[in-house]
Amino acid sequence: MTPLKTGLLALAFSFTPITEMAMEEDAPPVSAPTLSLVMEGVVDIGIPRQMGESPNGVRREIPITGGTFSGPEFAATVLPGGSDWQLQRADGGLEIVADYTLQTEDGVFIRVINEGVSYPASDDRARYTMTTPRFIAPEGRYGWLNEAVFVGTLRVSGDTPPKILIGVYRAE
Repeated sequence: MTPLKTGLLALAFSFTPITEMAMEEDAPPVSAPTLSLVMEGVVDIGIPRQMGESPNGVRREIPITGGTFSGPEFAATVLPGGSDWQLQRADGGLEIVADYTLQTEDGVFIRVINEGVSYPASDDRARYTMTTPRFIAPEGRYGWLNEAVFVGTLRVSGDTPPKILIGVYRAE
């Protein structure tokens, strides 16, 4: 058998479980996920550093200097040293990639990578800001953070200096 045929067969067999799932006649219909609040955060930020113009837009970094998260199964402090990397695009959109570390009240470290977009309000819509936080937690008490998809909301507080207010919801 030629390498091309071997590769095509391997590719076809790799999709077999997905295809079989899709063909199940007694499978329940696909439904929209529901969201349940997992935690809320207040994140302290530093002075933005303008990185300058890039081929994709204007980049800036906003230091993450502290804060807290709390929820029914969760309480943590935001450790200083993280950053919110932003790209201001020509279409007015803002790409967000925040990377920081939480320390839970029982001393466990959890990495957070929170990516999303923000678009300013216009005549026909309100400001839109949504993220998809991803957690990297050790196995054990917080292992559930590795096993779900989360949706985040965020807004800037009216405080001086401003804080970032974050809501984290589990999609189920």
